[in-house]
Amino acid sequence: MRHCIGVIIGLAWSAVLLGQQAVPLSVDSALSRWVELSNAVVTGERDATTADQALRPTRVIGRDAIEQNASPTLHELLNRQLNFRVAQDPVLGAAASLNGLGGNNINVLIDGVPLAGRLNGELDLSQVALDNIERIEIINGPMAVEYGTNSLAGTVNLITKSRRQPGSEFQWTSQYETVGSHTNSASFAHQAHGVQWGIEANQTYFDGWSPGDPLVDGFSNFLADSSRIALWNPKLQRNARLHSRLTAGHWVFRPSVQVLSERIENRGAPRAPYGRTAFDDLYSTTRWIPTLQCRSFNDEGTVWNITQSWQRYHRIRAAHLTDLETLAQTPLSSEQDSTRMSVWMSRGTRHVSISERAHGSAGWDARHETIAGGRLVQNEHILFDAAVFATFTWESDAQSHRFGLRKAFNSAFTAPVLPSWNGLWKWGTHRFRLAYAKGFRAPSLKELHFQFVDVNHQLFGNANLRPETSHFWQIHWQKEGSLNFSLRGYSNAVAEQIGLVDQLDGTYQYVNFAGFSSQGIEAQVHATGKQLEWNIGLSAFKAQTDLVKSGEGDESAAPSQAATMEGQAELTWHINPHLQTSIFIKYNGARQRVVQNANDEMQLVTAPAYTLLDLNALHWQSPSNRLQIALRLKNLLDVTSLANGFDTSGPETHTSGLTPIAWGRSAVVRLTYQWNQNR
Repeated sequence: MRHCIGVIIGLAWSAVLLGQQAVPLSVDSALSRWVELSNAVVTGERDATTADQALRPTRVIGRDAIEQNASPTLHELLNRQLNFRVAQDPVLGAAASLNGLGGNNINVLIDGVPLAGRLNGELDLSQVALDNIERIEIINGPMAVEYGTNSLAGTVNLITKSRRQPGSEFQWTSQYETVGSHTNSASFAHQAHGVQWGIEANQTYFDGWSPGDPLVDGFSNFLADSSRIALWNPKLQRNARLHSRLTAGHWVFRPSVQVLSERIENRGAPRAPYGRTAFDDLYSTTRWIPTLQCRSFNDEGTVWNITQSWQRYHRIRAAHLTDLETLAQTPLSSEQDSTRMSVWMSRGTRHVSISERAHGSAGWDARHETIAGGRLVQNEHILFDAAVFATFTWESDAQSHRFGLRKAFNSAFTAPVLPSWNGLWKWGTHRFRLAYAKGFRAPSLKELHFQFVDVNHQLFGNANLRPETSHFWQIHWQKEGSLNFSLRGYSNAVAEQIGLVDQLDGTYQYVNFAGFSSQGIEAQVHATGKQLEWNIGLSAFKAQTDLVKSGEGDESAAPSQAATMEGQAELTWHINPHLQTSIFIKYNGARQRVVQNANDEMQLVTAPAYTLLDLNALHWQSPSNRLQIALRLKNLLDVTSLANGFDTSGPETHTSGLTPIAWGRSAVVRLTYQWNQNR
């Protein structure tokens, strides 16, 4: 870690000296031309472009939407998006699914760097703070050619802020939520002589929540009776990021270091017979992400695009016996545990202009992953994946086509050649897109070797897992104008799907399904008037799962089919240029999932439908744009937990039968002050 940080600091200092020289006009003009685009898209593109010109249909969530919805973390924001479902484990965190697929099938990137640190196959999206995020780009379907594994469902790329004008700026935000959550963040950025640098930090404290808590809940103290137990555990989370952008000749360098620190308290009930002691757990997580991005330009656009990062993820579980009279804690040595993960990745792309209408690219993508800890069959495991890829793009005024190929070499599995094709046709304000992509995902080290056992969870890996492969087709029509309309249809077929199966005896295990396929359709409408702006989205998909009979190898049970619908609507009233209000509603239809019953038979069970309703009562911005005030009322229908979909009253079931979705009704107040030297 010290060496890695030292390298980045050294590079930054060297570039600062280089930055004192005059910056070539080609680099500055390229940056101003490509990164200042409205509704820009960069994921999977050579250079930033507008969403209507991108080859893939891309959903862009801008900074304004993030601030107006007062969403401090990624899981809250995705929960408002069509086709996303977010569920919460009080200990393991928030997990999302997209179009029926979740876990390792959603690739979450920060500036193109995949996040590491999945616990039960899921990234804890509540650990991803949004204070330093400029916009979020969401792409459905695998992007295996460019980004490799973990994207059979889709890719979520978070683009961080970067100051692009000379001078300095400062921003401070404070947010309070009535369930007992308080977030403070601050950032400072400066640019001069071709050198830009910035620092950001935020802290979130949440004192826990349980049904029955008052509507306005302050920050309670440590309790020594049964009320010390919380359905949503208390959490303290801190994030910090140091970043820079440096220009030297035709090159742009972006070194950065991002740090996460999180502490979760899992308090146990007072022990019988006297209630004087309790078993408590403390989960501590740290994540370091040093990254260096290098990019070179010429008059035609990007020539080289290179990203390298080294992530370190460490999660510790410390169990204690707490004396509820003195609050003294005695460590339980047999219950201590830790998981350590380090991931080194390097991706580089060389772009070549072949003619006025054709250009291509070729590159590499390498990843070395190490995992160690007491929750593994052995103490340490290593997985290495290296790939080469190439794309060819032909475009005219009326259409564009891109073909891609990727070949990977995995240390544990044989990877096939992965092809992709994207086509775009343009007729005035109409856009028509077709796409095909083959996806591949090798089982992760945790899926192969993980063992997690505590009072509430028993999760087991499976060394006999087989890789997943998929075939994804998509058709998309879009019309731009005062009334924007889009219609998308897709088909996704996954072979050897890997899932964490609930065995209904308190244990979960990763297994291969014989197959999973889904077909869906989605329609979205966006209209803007003088004062009213509204968005409506509807989607429906049908999924088919061929369940493997327990203990019978590849033989499958009869396929099971399920269909579900989703809908969302948001109406925004721009009262004047500085004041607006909006209402948001999202309906999530009934959804099925796989469990294994007491007779070792795998079956589908149904979780009921639910509806989320939020009111952004107030969003005011001062005429100078320095002060913003937002008031939001969340979860007005008071959706908290859903039944798992099976009867929990029988003696064979050992689970609670409830899946947490959200805490109860709450109000959020958010204050933001920003100062800009150029304003």
